[in-house]
Amino acid sequence: DFFSYVVKNGESLSMIARSVYGSTESWQQLANANSSFLANPNLIYPGDVLKVPLINESAQAFSTTQSEQLGETREVSITVSEGDTLSSLAKQHLGDGNQWRTIYTQVSDSISNPDHIMPGQNLTFAVYQ
Repeated sequence: DFFSYVVKNGESLSMIARSVYGSTESWQQLANANSSFLANPNLIYPGDVLKVPLINESAQAFSTTQSEQLGETREVSITVSEGDTLSSLAKQHLGDGNQWRTIYTQVSDSISNPDHIMPGQNLTFAVYQ
């Protein structure tokens, strides 16, 4: 099982692992769970949405608190149209085209290159309000 975590400015996988699991040594768990978009685990960005494995009681407790802090979440399901880009979708659904990574980190299993999304592709991602 997993829960979603939105990266904040200045965070690293080690910092997140310490907050979630109680130990910086568990950063590898986070890297492995997000390998579909993390080519370099040292490069995460604010707004990235990480899948966080629920591997211990500390993670379970953190997940509950995290859900309360994120507030309302709505799921967006779209079919890519001709001319759509992750930036245009981010502007439309998140209000800021620069937040394209927030979408990409959630759909990276179905997109191999964030610069090439194809008309007809179905994408589903969460919008945190």
